[in-house]
Amino acid sequence: MNDLSRELGITLGVTVLGSLVANLYRTNVREALEGTAPAATIDQVGESIGAVDRLAAELPASLAPLVTSAANQSFVDALSVGYLAAAGFVALALGVAAAFLPKTARSAQAGFADETPALPAVETLHATGHGAAVPATASVTEE
Repeated sequence: MNDLSRELGITLGVTVLGSLVANLYRTNVREALEGTAPAATIDQVGESIGAVDRLAAELPASLAPLVTSAANQSFVDALSVGYLAAAGFVALALGVAAAFLPKTARSAQAGFADETPALPAVETLHATGHGAAVPATASVTEE
């Protein structure tokens, strides 16, 4: 169950944060390039940061640096917001864990409920002089 919840959390985190970053990137590129680059170029750059170098090679020399710079800045800005959102999720999870986890572990939760002690409790041990120890209630005889 622990692995399932961890994998589900990772999957949802990647999905939510990835969608957030992709949407912000697309919006930032559109705002930065609107009116300066053709709409088809803006759409292609907004779909993938990886397409920028290929598209920049096809653009006029005066427009290529503007498109590359706008795409890079848009990507960094979107990724920064994604990291801040991830940090917020971690802080929220920490708060939930601190609020709902017990302050001390119960023995049943820790797995100690079914265990029995290996040795009986002995209050005091006396040395016999032969390297052995016996319970204080046993008699020690001198030879």
